[in-house]
Amino acid sequence: YFTTSVIYDKVFPLIEFEDLAGKFQQVGDDGAAYYLIVFWASWCGPCREEIPIIDKLYKKYSNSGLSITSISIDGDKRNWQTALQQEKPIWQQLIAIDSTRTFVNVHYEIKAIPKAYLFNRKKEFIGKFDNASVMTKKIEQLLANGK
Repeated sequence: YFTTSVIYDKVFPLIEFEDLAGKFQQVGDDGAAYYLIVFWASWCGPCREEIPIIDKLYKKYSNSGLSITSISIDGDKRNWQTALQQEKPIWQQLIAIDSTRTFVNVHYEIKAIPKAYLFNRKKEFIGKFDNASVMTKKIEQLLANGK
């Protein structure tokens, strides 16, 4: 059913995920023109390699309407917390555990990470990316042109 659903793998996550302080928060900033949601894990080498790329995007476009949220699918919060201490990302960091992990498993086709999703201000799906250079090109195209 889900593989044929119109919204499967294209839905904006309107649930709350846990943050580093243990509080539950919504994804993104409601005033953003675009929302980039990146699924990753501390044990994923390619995910860790993408962090500097995402950092550059955040620094360049966060004041131009780009909201970035990374959602970890780590099974152990301590590993996620350690990775955040090492990498020091400055954009929103959340973790999918328990019921929120079930939500991710049901609504997204995450067979490999990192995987990123881009949505517009109406939280409508624009695209998904498993390649940082394609993702960067699309975001730069949208935000550099002021669209």
